[in-house]
Amino acid sequence: MSTQYTIPETHLAVIIQPNKTVAVERVPVVHPGPGEVLIKVSTAGQNPADWKVIQFDVSPPGKGVGSDLVGTIVELGAGVEGVALGERVGAVLVARLHESSAFREYVVVPSKPLIRIPDNISDEVAAGVPSGAYSAAYGLHTLLGFPLNAPFNRSILVWGGSASVGWYTIQLAKLTGWKVIATASPHNHELLKSIGADYVFDYRESDVLEKIVLAAGQGGVDYLLDGVSADGSYHLASRALRKDGPRKASVLLPILDHEKLDPTVEYRRLAIFPMLGKEFPYEFMGLKVYHPYSESDLLFGLDISKRIEEWLRDGRITPLPHTVRPGGLNGVQAGLQHMMDGKVSATKLVYKIADTSA
Repeated sequence: MSTQYTIPETHLAVIIQPNKTVAVERVPVVHPGPGEVLIKVSTAGQNPADWKVIQFDVSPPGKGVGSDLVGTIVELGAGVEGVALGERVGAVLVARLHESSAFREYVVVPSKPLIRIPDNISDEVAAGVPSGAYSAAYGLHTLLGFPLNAPFNRSILVWGGSASVGWYTIQLAKLTGWKVIATASPHNHELLKSIGADYVFDYRESDVLEKIVLAAGQGGVDYLLDGVSADGSYHLASRALRKDGPRKASVLLPILDHEKLDPTVEYRRLAIFPMLGKEFPYEFMGLKVYHPYSESDLLFGLDISKRIEEWLRDGRITPLPHTVRPGGLNGVQAGLQHMMDGKVSATKLVYKIADTSA
């Protein structure tokens, strides 16, 4: 006989306010529709996108915020197969795409894709995995065919290796045989080497490009994944691509300064929305962006979710270090400001929902 859970009528959620801050409000619990599940959230993880969607007016007041979550499935929608009540899972949400968000007590998500969390990984650790690992896997997939093995003597530059996307990109690229060159602040160099980076350089150094090209050999790197994509980082980083190579780059944010791009480089926007099984139109700083539904990308999401579960269980990938912020949901506003102020490096800010005061 399957376990039955008592679901409350209302719950606490972090909601965007008109002054571009967030506050905890009590809102109705939404029940899952066909193909969906309801998760009781244990821990939620913070991402740079969480403050950016607020400050750049991507998500309006009244909406929730937060993408990464781990919790227990407590209700199944009609037609759901392959998951069961009581399973611990990790998920990624896009508030405007899914009409829900991670910083809350209960959340409705599609039943596919989900990451089953192995017993050797705690909820606090797991909350730092979904969006970072998904982004790294999908970025590498569209850029160079991941999870296919690398050709001999080929390299990738991971700009911003200590950020969440960069952290997992280093490991997944190394897992499939690429020479991995990364950039980070000096205090994170040894940490990134410990997870697979062959070389790590300080992005602030005036000769950083020369060092990258020398380390890559053959006149430069074959591919670039920019895990920061801020302050024109992709302009500088793309100069490390070898002249006779594929000259392809993956960037996190929509590129606004198109006229300044190197016309010999193929730039791709790294967005995991196609993996989540829905189309997603939105506007970012006046630029209209559209991600169509893709069956093949959804199937990739299902496959990579299983692989991530296996890699976490057997230790082939190491989760990003985490920092538990105080106050549960009540602490999210301070955490967003902390990240906006540039005070987060090589760690994932996570929130234990049980620490929230009503």
